[in-house]
Amino acid sequence: MREFVAVAAYAALFLLYIFIFRGTVFEVSPRRGRYGGLFVLRESFLLILLGALLLEVYGLDDFKMVYVTEYSVHETTFFVFFAVAMLFCSMSLFSKTIFRSYLTWKASIPWVDEAQNDHSAYFVRAVALVLVTLVGYGLSRGMSHAFFEAIFSGESLIRVRLANRYESSVPSHVIAYLRYSFLLLAILSGLLGARGLHPLERYAYLGLSIYAATLLGDKAPLAQVLLLYFIGMVIANRYSAAKVFLASGFFVLFLLSVIYFSITVQYPDMTSDEFMLYLSARLGVGQIQGVYEQFALQLRDWKYILIEVPFSGFFSEPPDFSKDLMLATLGYYSHANDVGVMNSFFIGEALAIGGYPLAVISPVLIGLNFCLICAVVVVVIVRFFRVSPELAKTIAPLFTSGILMFTGDLNGLLMLKKLFVVLIYFALVYCVFEFLRSLWFGFLARR
Repeated sequence: MREFVAVAAYAALFLLYIFIFRGTVFEVSPRRGRYGGLFVLRESFLLILLGALLLEVYGLDDFKMVYVTEYSVHETTFFVFFAVAMLFCSMSLFSKTIFRSYLTWKASIPWVDEAQNDHSAYFVRAVALVLVTLVGYGLSRGMSHAFFEAIFSGESLIRVRLANRYESSVPSHVIAYLRYSFLLLAILSGLLGARGLHPLERYAYLGLSIYAATLLGDKAPLAQVLLLYFIGMVIANRYSAAKVFLASGFFVLFLLSVIYFSITVQYPDMTSDEFMLYLSARLGVGQIQGVYEQFALQLRDWKYILIEVPFSGFFSEPPDFSKDLMLATLGYYSHANDVGVMNSFFIGEALAIGGYPLAVISPVLIGLNFCLICAVVVVVIVRFFRVSPELAKTIAPLFTSGILMFTGDLNGLLMLKKLFVVLIYFALVYCVFEFLRSLWFGFLARR
């Protein structure tokens, strides 16, 4: 009976998403040429709800858990489905009310040609130059390209990843901006490549995005870059639903091949059968195991909220919930620098900070902050980078959902911390943008 209820709830939430986000920038509709919510849809139904569904259908025997019990599984699954439903309703409500001017489509126009808009080309080049600078800075401060290091030296990929994170002297905000840059560059290269950039320049930017995405050694960013570039190409070329379906089939096969290659770098002896088991585990329970462990373990410390305070990292080193959760479960008896963090869902950290009351209201707070940041990105792109509102509304939801993961705990979305981080990033890009424009117009004036 529980299995049937879980499957029915999964299907109902999918239908709810399709219906409730219609007309907003988070809509997914190949027929209308809108794909802004694709990352939200992917994370919700592949990385969050799929894991909850698998646990309800197959139970605990097929998964490596530490503290989770049969009773805690059912309780946590209820909270996961409830939180996702509340998140969808909150995002839809705020998109259609408070942020209506920025997060809804005023007409059925999915694309406005930017071919004659030179500003969009400067925007792409500014992001690329920022990315090159960040990559160069990271390499100069002790980072090594994790994939290349693992392939050519034979060293474990996980060891190089942890060394990049804990042994190099690269600030965490630089790593965050590195990620922002290669994701944004992938989107812009796909969207504007066919209209405003020379093919060689466009492919150079794609190559730069791929290089930067694989620098730290994480496997997910590579898939994200390729997916964002593909989405941009689909939108820019205005493919029909039939062409999208056909192209998506080939793209999924290509993406699986890329993922298989990246995983075999970390696990050289992995067979194809083991790859499918690994993939199903990572897409399912592996992404939200932390929330199940937390609801069973019940870690509690109000100080976890300190990491949500803007600029708190400059004055102290607040406790990290996801790190503590890993050390309390799969990383028990390990040193903090020898393990990563445990993937979770934001209600887990909310429970640790404020108990069940905060866990219940956290989807509304996350939905509000997520929509606020997406709306701010739209405003910034339109006003400072002189891009059309339609194009800005195409870029913003893809970029925002790429940098703000719901499986990254509260992720700076509780007290506006992430908003300040995003604004500082775009201020940096804007400085480079204006510098490039001044160089070009100065060149024209001399001629």
